[in-house]
Amino acid sequence: MAADADLGAFMKRAALAVLPKDEGWLLVVFSVERTSEDEQVAPFLDRLARRHVHEQHFAAALVAPPDGARPVRAGSARDKARIERLRAALAGRHR
Repeated sequence: MAADADLGAFMKRAALAVLPKDEGWLLVVFSVERTSEDEQVAPFLDRLARRHVHEQHFAAALVAPPDGARPVRAGSARDKARIERLRAALAGRHR
């Protein structure tokens, strides 16, 4: 990565690069920025995705900078409902 590269864009591309791009699979990317040094947002994104999407017919990648301040979670699923559940959970609309 070049020194002047956009870290957020680089991490999104890296996360998407490992996901299946088969026909019928939907892609989604989430980026969360922590609001305080104490927040552990990368583990939060990982647990949230595992809880709401499950593992069957779903692939995911988590990329985080060394300071953990702005991780990126990318996911790919065959079922649109799985992606929508994850979006709703991140927005605080799902239990």
